[in-house]
Amino acid sequence: MKSTRALIIIIASLIFVGASLFSGPKVNAIVQPAACLSDYNLDGIVNIGDFNVFAQHYRQDLYDCSKDIVGGNCKLDIVDFQALASVYRTQQCRNTAENRGFVLKVDPAFSESKLPESMKIWHQRLINSFTNVSVYPNPYTAAASRDAYTLGRTVNNHQTALLAALRATGDPAILAEIDRIMEIARSTLADVHPECSTFNLCAEQQDGYLNWTWLHDPQSSLFGSDTHQMDEMLTHSMVASAAYAFFVNKDFDQKYLDHANFWIDYLENHFETKIRTRKNNSTAITFIDENLTHPYIQFARFDYYMYKMTGKAKYMDDYKKREKVAKEKIFITRILPAGEAFVWEHRMPWIYNTAGQIVNGGAVWLGCQSTSYSVYTFGGTLDLELENAPFYRDSLVKEKFSRTMSNLIIPNNAVISTILTPDVCGGVTVPGEGISSTGSDDDNFGRTIIWTHVGQSIWDKSDKLKTLFTTLYTTDESNQNIPKQIFIPAYMLAVERVRN
Repeated sequence: MKSTRALIIIIASLIFVGASLFSGPKVNAIVQPAACLSDYNLDGIVNIGDFNVFAQHYRQDLYDCSKDIVGGNCKLDIVDFQALASVYRTQQCRNTAENRGFVLKVDPAFSESKLPESMKIWHQRLINSFTNVSVYPNPYTAAASRDAYTLGRTVNNHQTALLAALRATGDPAILAEIDRIMEIARSTLADVHPECSTFNLCAEQQDGYLNWTWLHDPQSSLFGSDTHQMDEMLTHSMVASAAYAFFVNKDFDQKYLDHANFWIDYLENHFETKIRTRKNNSTAITFIDENLTHPYIQFARFDYYMYKMTGKAKYMDDYKKREKVAKEKIFITRILPAGEAFVWEHRMPWIYNTAGQIVNGGAVWLGCQSTSYSVYTFGGTLDLELENAPFYRDSLVKEKFSRTMSNLIIPNNAVISTILTPDVCGGVTVPGEGISSTGSDDDNFGRTIIWTHVGQSIWDKSDKLKTLFTTLYTTDESNQNIPKQIFIPAYMLAVERVRN
């Protein structure tokens, strides 16, 4: 105890010296320095409260690696201390329109006039889209659908894009729009939905747990059920990410505290408990899974945000399992002339055996993930990148995902009418990677105007993607001031935040 107290005193004395050395005139940088990850409570200033968190974990192996400021070694060491000292009690970590990191905290004093000129136009377009009755895909009808397939795909993609825009701007209007959509979805929750009668599923579903239902295919035996594992995972990863945005802003408006509490209770005591009860699985870390890459990666969002909101170890434990599989097995590095990119299989056959080793569970390989399905994988990885989640926060990881889009999915010398390659491997099988290109997708680049792929522009240093998506926007949107599709305006706010 005495040694710990002494250490804290020593660090404290050093930090005030560091602060005096590094503090200076008001900083007007557009993107915060990485050291602002030491603003643990997201109040816009690194102060004694953040320092106390740092001191408690100094030189210890971190259970929550997101507390690591720089270095990526899952420890707080002298390098992290120096980073913290460089921003201690300065203005560099403010979460304002002028100067912010990619954080979900809103700016109570937000004004579009404070945004850089290159962001203003995209912000205007995004806000205008909220009142466009022709918005496509329509998030309001999708949220009202009661359909887990639609919620997990259409609403998921839409909300993920808005979360990126919220991080880039701090505009409370964007948070309100996310909440508006979630409240529509919330109004349709029920224990039993009428479609359950199609396959006589009503009795087994009447168990007191709220949920949506699965309505994608009336011919499927899953129609009217709440047991479609993949779409349950896609849907509830989206719910957790939106809930976390409300949680972070619980002090901004009472309704966000109320809504965060509702969704946390729903996720843990309805969605999760329902599945654990039906599977008689009360203690296992992982309570739901699907051996396809996109739901597997997406559900890491559920784990990560539930841990952030509840502090319960079971969620971080499951996140770490998924992170390790993603890092060591799923995402394979391919060397290209432009640099390194990731390729991956559609199937995710990896499981943990009783010895804690990652082994192939015996699932049949399906080949490189098709370009259309990669929409959901990219949505999950990009959201975790912007949240600085362990593994995904690494700049090299971000660039590898970006090159998958810019150098594999999109052919060289592409224009907006170009046909995309069929899969994330660029339609090419490379010996030694262990996966093969079997994709048959033939979408043209124009289809990406409603895809999460736009977000890969953020880390594309060549600006190939930014140029293509900007051209696509001006070509496809008949009224550029009031767009029908929100993806390019939403993600371009994040792109311009980085570029400025």
